[in-house]
Amino acid sequence: MKVLLTTLAAPPKTGGESLQVANIVQHLQYQCDLTIITEAINYKSWNTSALSHYKLDNCEIIRFNVQRNRFLEKAKSLIGLSNNYFPDNYDNFHKKINDLISINSFDVIYSRAYPLSSAVAGLKLKKASNKPWLLHLSDPWTLNPYHPELNSKKHNKYESECMEYATIVSFTNDKTLELYALKYPMFKSKFQLSVNTYNSLHTNKASKKLKDGKLILCHTGNLYGNRHPFFLLDAISGLTEDLLKKLEIVFVGNIETNILDKIQDYKNINISITGPLDNVQANTKQLESDLLVCIDGFFTNDDEALFMPSKLLEYMIAEKPILAITNKNSPTYNFVNNGYGVAVEHTNSEGISEVLKSIITDPYALQTKHPNEKYSSLKESAHIYEMLKQISNESFT
Repeated sequence: MKVLLTTLAAPPKTGGESLQVANIVQHLQYQCDLTIITEAINYKSWNTSALSHYKLDNCEIIRFNVQRNRFLEKAKSLIGLSNNYFPDNYDNFHKKINDLISINSFDVIYSRAYPLSSAVAGLKLKKASNKPWLLHLSDPWTLNPYHPELNSKKHNKYESECMEYATIVSFTNDKTLELYALKYPMFKSKFQLSVNTYNSLHTNKASKKLKDGKLILCHTGNLYGNRHPFFLLDAISGLTEDLLKKLEIVFVGNIETNILDKIQDYKNINISITGPLDNVQANTKQLESDLLVCIDGFFTNDDEALFMPSKLLEYMIAEKPILAITNKNSPTYNFVNNGYGVAVEHTNSEGISEVLKSIITDPYALQTKHPNEKYSSLKESAHIYEMLKQISNESFT
C-alpha cells in the first residue's frame, strides 16, 4: 500500500505536532510504502538535532519551500497591500501540491493538520485523484475557541468540503469528536479517534524526590493569551514564607511579552525561565523536577475546553505527578484525575495551594500509575495503519 502523508510539521522541525508526526512515522514507515510531502528546512526555528533519535530512513521525504519572502510581505503591508492567505500563511503548500506529486504514485492520502493548509492540500489531492483520504485534525478548525476568526464563511466552506470528501476524519479526543458529530451529523459515521502519543521507543523516567528539601515545579509549553500562569502564581504567593522557601518553579517555552513582564512582579517566588528548549532538553528539565505543571487556557464556558496538550503524555511517561490547572471536565481534567496527579479548576486557588502544601509535606502524597499503552506510538501507529488499509481496500472493491 502506497501512502502519501501531507504535513507541514515533520522532523527536524520542532514543536508538538512535529513530534506527533515523528512518533507515528517511525513505525508507519515499516508498515507501508510511505512518502511524506512537507516543508523545506530553511528557518532558524528548525533544529536538526532536537529529534535526531527518530530514524525516518525507510520512507521518501519530499520537501519544498512554502515560505514567502518576508521582506516582500513586509513591504506590501507597509504600502497597504493585503496578504490574502488562506487558510494560513502556508497556503503555498496546497497551491503547489498537485504539481509536486503524480496522482499515480500513491494509493491513499493521509493528511495531518495543523497547520490547516495540510488539510486543504489533502482536499485538492482527493479531488484530483479520487483516492481514499484519511484526514486528521489535531485541533478543531472552525470550532476552535482560541481562534474565533476561523469561524468564517470561507473557513466553514472548506471545512465542510473536507468533511464531505474525506473517507475518514480523525480527532485527538472524544470531546472534539462529539462536537463535530453535532455540527456534521451526516458525516459522523466517518469520525474516529486517533490519540496523541508518547514515543514508545524512547522513554525516560527518574525517581528524584525533593532534592535538598525543595519542591521543583516544571511547566513546559508556551504561555500566551488566556493560557497564563497567574492562577498558579497567585496561589503560590498565598503560601507561608517557610513553604515559599521550599518551592521553585521552572517555565520552559516561549512567553508572551506582557505575561513575562507581569511574572516579574512575583518577587516572593523562586522562578526560573529557560525560554524555548528542544524536546530532549525539555524532557531533561521535566526529569529533574518533582511536580509537572500543565496550564490550559481559561474559558468561562467549560464546553469550550476541548484540548489535551500532547505534553501530558511526556509527563505521563516521566512517571511524576502532574498538577493541571484547567476547566472542569476538559480532556486534560479527566486524563490527569485518572491516576496521573491532580487537576484543579483555574479559580480554585485554595485547591492549588493545598496540592502544593501536601507534596512539600509528603513528597509521596501524589502517586502516579504506569503509562497507559493506549497512548503508545507503536499502538496508535498500528491503529492508523489499519484505518489506511481499510479505506485502501474499500477503494478496490
